[in-house]
Amino acid sequence: MKSEFTGFREELDKDFFPLLKDTHEHFETVVKKGQSHELASWYVLDEDGLTTNLKYNREIKKIRDRIVNTDVKQEDTIELKKNILNSLSMMESALKTINTFYKDDSSDVLWTTLSFDMDKLNENVEKQNKILGKYYK
Repeated sequence: MKSEFTGFREELDKDFFPLLKDTHEHFETVVKKGQSHELASWYVLDEDGLTTNLKYNREIKKIRDRIVNTDVKQEDTIELKKNILNSLSMMESALKTINTFYKDDSSDVLWTTLSFDMDKLNENVEKQNKILGKYYK
């Protein structure tokens, strides 16, 4: 019989981890587009911009609802659940920052806030890896 932790992690494999990877790539693209001063046109005109941002927000909400309604009892699973919910909030915050400030790709507010959001997310993923590392090498 699978442990609660393993079962929960396998559920995350279905949607959370792919979303984490996809949003990371999206954030990297935003930075590249900002550096080349193409962010506003890319965000509005290309399907990878606003449409993708909205898609990721919908996925975050769906995953959050499922995770919030998942009952876990083991200490490590509870810790992982909290960590995942934090990651979802941080991804959502970064997406909101992009959506709010994309028009001015030279805005210090955009890059400072996005940098802060991404740094917090990276720190949280490091904590997540430590939790997962207890069970997987």
